Amino acid sequence: PAEEVSPASRVPPSASTGSIAPESDESSGVFWSLPPVRLGGNISYNLRRDSFDSGDSSNSSLSGTLNARTNTFIWQPWFAKLNADLSFTKSTDNSDSVGFTSSTSNVMVTGRGQLSVLEQSKFPFEAHFARSDNRVSNDLAVANGFASQQYGFSQRLGLPQGIAMVGWDRSKQSSGDTGDDRQDTLILQLSHTLERHNFQFTGNRTTSHHERTSENASQDNVSLQHNYTTGPEISVVNNANVSRSELHLVQGESKTQLMQLSSNVFWRPEDEPYTVSGGLRLFGLGGDSSFTGTGGALSTQAYSANAYAGMNYAYNRFTHFNATFNASLFEGNGLRIVQTSQSGGVNYQPDDIDLGFARYNWGTSVNVNAQQGRDQSEHGLALQISHRLSQSYTLEGGSTITVDGSQGLTASAINRTSDSTATTEIPLTSTRQLIHSASASWNRYQQSSSQQVQLSISDSRSLDGPEDYFQLVNFQVSSNLPMSESANWNGSLTLQMMRQGNNGTYYTSSNGGVSTSGSGAVSYQNQRLFGLRNLRFGSDLRLNIQAQQTQSLQQTQLSPQSPFTYLESRTNQEVAAWSNRVDYSIGRTQIRLNASISQNTVARNSTSNSAIVATQDAEKRINRSIHLSVTRSFGSN
Repeated sequence: PAEEVSPASRVPPSASTGSIAPESDESSGVFWSLPPVRLGGNISYNLRRDSFDSGDSSNSSLSGTLNARTNTFIWQPWFAKLNADLSFTKSTDNSDSVGFTSSTSNVMVTGRGQLSVLEQSKFPFEAHFARSDNRVSNDLAVANGFASQQYGFSQRLGLPQGIAMVGWDRSKQSSGDTGDDRQDTLILQLSHTLERHNFQFTGNRTTSHHERTSENASQDNVSLQHNYTTGPEISVVNNANVSRSELHLVQGESKTQLMQLSSNVFWRPEDEPYTVSGGLRLFGLGGDSSFTGTGGALSTQAYSANAYAGMNYAYNRFTHFNATFNASLFEGNGLRIVQTSQSGGVNYQPDDIDLGFARYNWGTSVNVNAQQGRDQSEHGLALQISHRLSQSYTLEGGSTITVDGSQGLTASAINRTSDSTATTEIPLTSTRQLIHSASASWNRYQQSSSQQVQLSISDSRSLDGPEDYFQLVNFQVSSNLPMSESANWNGSLTLQMMRQGNNGTYYTSSNGGVSTSGSGAVSYQNQRLFGLRNLRFGSDLRLNIQAQQTQSLQQTQLSPQSPFTYLESRTNQEVAAWSNRVDYSIGRTQIRLNASISQNTVARNSTSNSAIVATQDAEKRINRSIHLSVTRSFGSN
């Protein structure tokens, strides 16, 4: 007869870890033990009150969440692992806004599980399951639910020179309003490495189905990628992709097929001053559709091809040449377009010159381009030259002053020929643009603080045509000042003035088209308010002021009754916001109080029929808000 085993000896060694393990003594048989379950959760209360010019609103909510989690193994840790959790949440929400009250109750149950088998082997298996069930009810409607669940698996296989994977996933959603929806996804992946070659294959199929209307859709994708490299000298990337989709709706159906091939090559010879790149891309698209109201079936066929090549050559440290070529073909639905383009250029940038009191540098570039298309060809030339003067001074105390100024001139000329049959030449167009800029800055960086002041001015104007101009003045100040080990100040201020316009015949401006804006921010952070641990305080003040008056548009002699018409637009925006927050943690209890006040300026349109004038006025609005949140956690989270 079998030897009697005492209850104490029947407890498997793995019981303390929550595993399911066999008894080492053959006469004892196999014993099962429950895995450890960690319980936890939280209770949270939120109270919020907002005050607007149009009225007040308040909101309060109470919610509680209970979680149960486990993380264990089956038989042995190397054989299988199991992760699972279950969550239950109950919340109530009460709102009162401008005399309208509402109450909402919400119950949500979510669960998730994942099983991994032999995850350290060459053929690991994984299966997962998740479900969420949500029920919402309020004063106006009975409980309305929404449920979703997802489950699937993946199987991997390690190969001598790569890896393979197959997976399947199903997602289902159920709602009382929209009905049931289902989506299935099947995926296959293969990768293989052979010396300097790497191959990657991916195939997937996705299907969707709506049960209430029997509408469905499917998507199939197959892609293959090939990489070849010999190190930094040569690299080749080839891609092939085929896609097919079908859509069946109540209004009709459609089918689409897509094919794409591409190849890209990069070559940089060792110890040579040039690089070469090139590529080819083929694309094909076909589709058929038939929907109600479109007048019958529609068919689409389109093809395109594109080839490019480029080269960069470093003649020396200062001079660099570049050249590119591009050709494309498009054909579809009776339309055929062939386009080619070529470009080349040289860039010269010498070393800086030390003048003693400053450093000087300059540079220039020349680019030529040509384009040939279906109805028009184009040839262009662009020239750019610029120079800059800069210097930095170090003051006592470690601060630095930097000043610089620059000037640049760009010129371009374009010659176009239209209508290849008649070779009609369009007059030569040329543009010139002059750019000036200057800046001065002061910086001081210390171990725990930093300050910066900067002023910049820029002017850009066209020397041809309507002579457009754009001018900008920008002033910035920023600082970071620590007060102690736990407290610090941060602040920034930006002022900006912009002016733009041209010398057009019908262009006038009562203030020259000038717009000004300013923004500032100051924040204070203290991680130990009043010296108390876990008591944190933060205060942020933000200001944004923008005053803009756009140019008036004046047109003469529109009609005998209205010889003049003015359209004037004024926009003045002032945005100010001040928020303060206090966070305090007492064990597992977290308390947060947030109070804020903000002022916004809203534009209002107004018109005057007698003078036929449209203007914009500004209205200031103040918003106040206070938010209290108390959260208590328990158990193991």
